[in-house]
Amino acid sequence: MSSVLVGSSKMSQLEDNLKAADLALSTDEIARLEELTRPVPLYPNWFTTMMLDTQMAEALK
Repeated sequence: MSSVLVGSSKMSQLEDNLKAADLALSTDEIARLEELTRPVPLYPNWFTTMMLDTQMAEALK
């Protein structure tokens, strides 16, 4: 779920904020934003991933 809180102290700020609702991002722009804002895994998840035996994982497929 996501939401946007629009706050402004001037009419021009409100108008600019409302215009942003019509913004459309390309697929590449969305992918780049997803890449830049991906959460960092917390311990022990990052450790488990780092220690994953890739040969074993492939053999179990």
